[in-house]
Amino acid sequence: MFTVGVAVFTAGSAAAALAPAMGVLLAARAVQGAGGALFTPLTLTMLAAVTPSERRGAVLGAWGGIGGLGAALGPLAGG
Repeated sequence: MFTVGVAVFTAGSAAAALAPAMGVLLAARAVQGAGGALFTPLTLTMLAAVTPSERRGAVLGAWGGIGGLGAALGPLAGG
Protein backbone atom coordinates (compact mmCIF):
# COMPACT_ATOMS: atom_id res chain seq x y z
CA MET A 1 0.00 0.00 0.00
CA PHE A 2 2.91 2.33 0.68
CA THR A 3 4.19 1.91 -2.88
CA VAL A 4 0.71 2.34 -4.31
CA GLY A 5 0.25 5.52 -2.27
CA VAL A 6 3.55 6.95 -3.44
CA ALA A 7 2.68 6.09 -7.05
CA VAL A 8 -0.76 7.73 -6.77
CA PHE A 9 0.76 10.81 -5.16
CA THR A 10 3.44 11.01 -7.86
CA ALA A 11 0.86 10.69 -10.62
CA GLY A 12 -1.18 13.45 -9.01
CA SER A 13 1.91 15.63 -8.77
CA ALA A 14 2.71 15.15 -12.44
CA ALA A 15 -0.90 15.89 -13.39
CA ALA A 16 -0.87 19.03 -11.25
CA ALA A 17 2.37 20.23 -12.84
CA LEU A 18 0.93 19.73 -16.33
CA ALA A 19 -2.59 21.00 -15.57
CA PRO A 20 -3.87 23.25 -18.36
CA ALA A 21 -6.86 24.57 -16.39
CA MET A 22 -7.94 25.19 -12.81
CA GLY A 23 -10.40 22.27 -12.81
CA VAL A 24 -7.70 19.82 -13.83
CA LEU A 25 -5.39 21.25 -11.16
CA LEU A 26 -8.03 20.77 -8.47
CA ALA A 27 -8.65 17.18 -9.56
CA ALA A 28 -4.91 16.48 -9.57
CA ARG A 29 -4.59 17.90 -6.06
CA ALA A 30 -7.41 15.59 -4.94
CA VAL A 31 -5.45 12.64 -6.38
CA GLN A 32 -2.39 13.85 -4.47
CA GLY A 33 -4.45 13.92 -1.28
CA ALA A 34 -5.66 10.37 -1.84
CA GLY A 35 -2.10 9.16 -2.41
CA GLY A 36 -0.87 10.97 0.68
CA ALA A 37 -3.69 9.48 2.72
CA LEU A 38 -2.52 6.03 1.64
CA PHE A 39 1.16 6.32 2.44
CA THR A 40 1.49 8.78 5.33
CA PRO A 41 0.06 6.55 8.09
CA LEU A 42 2.19 3.67 6.88
CA THR A 43 5.37 5.68 7.43
CA LEU A 44 4.71 5.59 11.16
CA THR A 45 4.17 1.84 11.09
CA MET A 46 7.35 1.29 9.08
CA LEU A 47 9.38 3.51 11.42
CA ALA A 48 8.12 1.64 14.46
CA ALA A 49 8.97 -1.70 12.86
CA VAL A 50 12.57 -0.85 11.90
CA THR A 51 13.61 1.27 14.88
CA PRO A 52 15.28 -0.39 17.87
CA SER A 53 13.09 -0.23 20.97
CA GLU A 54 15.52 2.01 22.88
CA ARG A 55 15.35 4.72 20.16
CA ARG A 56 11.70 4.28 19.17
CA GLY A 57 10.37 7.10 21.38
CA ALA A 58 12.81 9.66 19.97
CA VAL A 59 12.22 8.59 16.38
CA LEU A 60 8.44 8.61 16.68
CA GLY A 61 8.61 11.97 18.48
CA ALA A 62 10.66 13.38 15.61
CA TRP A 63 8.11 11.97 13.13
CA GLY A 64 5.31 13.77 14.95
CA GLY A 65 7.31 16.97 15.34
CA ILE A 66 8.21 17.12 11.67
CA GLY A 67 4.59 16.46 10.72
CA GLY A 68 3.46 19.25 13.03
CA LEU A 69 5.97 21.67 11.58
CA GLY A 70 4.86 20.76 8.09
CA ALA A 71 1.24 21.39 8.97
CA ALA A 72 2.09 24.74 10.55
CA LEU A 73 4.63 26.02 8.02
CA GLY A 74 3.20 24.51 4.84
CA PRO A 75 0.48 27.12 4.34
CA LEU A 76 2.93 29.93 5.10
CA ALA A 77 5.64 28.66 2.75
CA GLY A 78 3.29 27.55 -0.01
CA GLY A 79 0.64 30.19 0.34
